[in-house]
Amino acid sequence: MMNIAGLGQIATQGTGSRSLSEVTVVAKGTAKKSTATSSDSQDKVNISSAGRKALADDVGGQLHRNNSAQTSEAQEAAEEDTSGMSEIDKKIKELQNKLKELQQELQQLNGDDSEAAEIKRKLLQDQIAAVSGQLVALIKEKTHQDKNTATEGSALR
Repeated sequence: MMNIAGLGQIATQGTGSRSLSEVTVVAKGTAKKSTATSSDSQDKVNISSAGRKALADDVGGQLHRNNSAQTSEAQEAAEEDTSGMSEIDKKIKELQNKLKELQQELQQLNGDDSEAAEIKRKLLQDQIAAVSGQLVALIKEKTHQDKNTATEGSALR
């Protein structure tokens, strides 16, 4: 296994984003002496798909941990706001929050073309579809309940 110091810095230098699947390795003493470095003194390194997956898992894991901390805070705040709501309203609010979380997680995968990211993206899209379906069903049920309540209320007058 080869350890390349400063690999993260290489990816952030320059004018735009660069793929880490191909890295140019230059001997330490020749790194920035002149701009006319010949291609003879450079080696090309290709990172395997397993290496890209490990990198994606590492970066994705960190993003997930950061997102989980923010999610916990948001859930606590949402629980405080639901004290006067009906059960169905609480469930709708909970599903709306879950949908937002899933969409944020999906958005964090933008720009990651690794196989692991593709699998995660597909999983998130499936979860978004399921949560959306549940949300639609609950909203329909709430609408039905509201109509029944309104009908009962006008019949009592």
